[in-house]
Amino acid sequence: MDLGGYIRYVDSDNEIKWGGILLKKIKKNNIDYMIIANSQMKCITVSFYRNTIFYKKHITASDKNRKLFISYLDKI
Repeated sequence: MDLGGYIRYVDSDNEIKWGGILLKKIKKNNIDYMIIANSQMKCITVSFYRNTIFYKKHITASDKNRKLFISYLDKI
């Protein structure tokens, strides 16, 4: 998972959490954690061990333009 990607997760009570943007990955006592920030910039720490993690890569405007340009070239 790359930093800056979007995170959602399901906690141990099977509740879907909105998550936020992945800021940092850390390892503490042999357990992997990630620090994510939500839209209000509130940072939370989430364990990989106790949660099911869903990740989506952050796509910038230039990524979208590149994809559009390549798809145009394929049609020529």
